[in-house]
Amino acid sequence: MKQICYLFEGLLPILAFVLFILAGVAYAVGNFFGAEMRAKAIGYAMNMLTGAIIGLILSIIGPSLLSALSGTTGLTAAGTGCARIIV
Repeated sequence: MKQICYLFEGLLPILAFVLFILAGVAYAVGNFFGAEMRAKAIGYAMNMLTGAIIGLILSIIGPSLLSALSGTTGLTAAGTGCARIIV
């Protein structure tokens, strides 16, 4: 459970940032091609943005949700819920 919590805190924001960048690239590249390719690229970009936003939301509420599910309450002095989760 602690490893999942650290995943929420560490890896998801990085992946969300990468998805934001890739969405911008897909949108920009799609505008160089015809209408059909542009529509597909906009669809891909919107899906990547949606995934990035969901990842950011999970990285924000994930540790507190996991600490609530594991039975621990409150945050540590460092401000994270992961250190309080007992394996």
